Amino acid sequence: MAARLLALALCAGLSLLVAAGVAAPAPPAGGQDPEAMEIPRGPFGDSELEKIRQAMLERINFDRELEGVDPVEWDDEAARVGDIFCAISLRDGTVGHYTLDGMSPLDRWGIFGGGGPYVSENTCAWAWSGPTVDWSVRGVIRLLDQFQDMMLAEQPPEDGHRRTILDPHLTHVGIGLALSENQLRYAQEFTSRYVEIDETPLEADRREDLPFSGRVMEPSDYRLDYILLYHKDPPEPLTVAECAQRMSYELPETRKVLRPMVDEGLYYQSDGSRGEFTYDPSTGEFSTELSWYKGGGWYGVICLLAPSHSPPGEAQFSGSWNVVQVGS
Repeated sequence: MAARLLALALCAGLSLLVAAGVAAPAPPAGGQDPEAMEIPRGPFGDSELEKIRQAMLERINFDRELEGVDPVEWDDEAARVGDIFCAISLRDGTVGHYTLDGMSPLDRWGIFGGGGPYVSENTCAWAWSGPTVDWSVRGVIRLLDQFQDMMLAEQPPEDGHRRTILDPHLTHVGIGLALSENQLRYAQEFTSRYVEIDETPLEADRREDLPFSGRVMEPSDYRLDYILLYHKDPPEPLTVAECAQRMSYELPETRKVLRPMVDEGLYYQSDGSRGEFTYDPSTGEFSTELSWYKGGGWYGVICLLAPSHSPPGEAQFSGSWNVVQVGS
């Protein structure tokens, strides 16, 4: 009985200097609250699921070690968001990174994950062309290992999966998994946990600025270069075919760059201002107020970090991600 690969969805390499934001709490298809969804696990209980997840975490870290990259740790929150995505994708028959409500991985992480760390996603979808599969733990691990082999075999510039798996700036990963009688959905939700963000609401009034603060957790190793504020219109519903066509996700073009405050008597030459956020490099603490420069819509917030020893403007990476829905 032949197996049929439905899709290996590409996580596009997201340029940090064009990095950014999305987010969109749209009603899920069928009106069901994703947070309350039952995740289909086939014949597996918790212990079998743990074996599968542990095997894939070990495989990911084995591949990272071969390339001289530090291992990632397990991320329960990311696994939960990955499970929600896999269950929705399986239910609706979609492949790729998007769901029928038009939500991207950054949307889902901002809405269901609560924000904080940055996220990069690899997803896979698979189905039997014949009747019901007799799932086994060993069989699922073998299939997911095949997915891993395919992703690591990618060649530049079409190597988004591989670059995500081996990204040295990603610190954690959660595994999402959903199975039906003859289909499987799998997600690797990698996260970057470098910044603690103080509680930030998901919704805001466009007439009022929003306080935004937090701290870089290892300020001796990393510095906060900029805060990036991205805007996009709310996502629009997609068809199954349209979801399948979006095998990668991109960051919005519209953004505003917030800069660290400079000392009294100093100014930025570009506009004569002193900057937009306070930052203490000794403690890593920062604070600003977000203003909604495009009015209503969905805004994504990134803390753009760099290693403390790197020259200005070099080696930057996304260290956090938050979403705020601003009313029109």
